[in-house]
Amino acid sequence: HAEMENLRKRTQREIADAHKFGVEKFATSLLDVMDNLERALAVEEGNEAAFREGVKLTLNSWHEMMTRFEVKRIDAVGEAFDPHLHEALSQMPSEEPEGTVIAQHVAGYTLHGRLIRAAKVLVSSGPAA
Repeated sequence: HAEMENLRKRTQREIADAHKFGVEKFATSLLDVMDNLERALAVEEGNEAAFREGVKLTLNSWHEMMTRFEVKRIDAVGEAFDPHLHEALSQMPSEEPEGTVIAQHVAGYTLHGRLIRAAKVLVSSGPAA
């Protein structure tokens, strides 16, 4: 009986640790992105080209990190509106067929195929009458 109780307690500790530290690799990867942002801010004023280059490199490292963790961007412009992936902010007349995404205000994202944020989009209501 004592062995079962010890096993139960150990299992509970392991589960608690998994919840606490489950994002450790993700958080460590974010530290690299933060370091790059701090380096970009350390660029001397007036050197806009170096600052822009630093921001580009930081964005690239961000995208690489997201790919490693299976976070995928949803780019909706030109696609048919899908309520499972997109949140329509409004509809407006356009030369595009009705139901086509014509602009994206915020990109959507999936994590291992599960939607974690819908893309916020403008949808065509078809050509103006």
